[in-house]
Order: sequence, then C-alpha cells, then structure tokens
Amino acid sequence: RYWKEQRFQAINSAHWAEEMLAKYDRGQVGVTPREVYQERYDVQTAREEHATGRLLQLDPNASLAFE
Repeated sequence: RYWKEQRFQAINSAHWAEEMLAKYDRGQVGVTPREVYQERYDVQTAREEHATGRLLQLDPNASLAFE
C-alpha cells in the first residue's frame, strides 16, 4: 500500500509540474523560473518509476490502476 500511495503522489506532483511548464510554453511566465518546474517534473517522474518498480517487486500482480 505504501508504494502505491507514493506512486500516486508522484504522478499527481508530476502532473502539476507539467501543467506549470505548459503555462510557460503558452507565454504565461511566472515568478518561479521554468527550470525549477522542469526539475520538479524530472524528480517526480523518477520517483514514480522507483515507486512502480518497488510496488511490482513486492507484488508482481499489483494493479497500477488508481482505486
């Protein structure tokens, strides 16, 4: 359950950072530099991959769908 929750949180955080990057791409520049959001996105994507790997290592039949 722990790794499933970690994966869910990482996906949500990555999605938020992705939306912030899209705003920059549309020209809506904010106070925080774009690089910060890119770094956050990269970190959360790596976190998701790690959590998915651990989840499947502990339970190879685990569902990756959100419940």
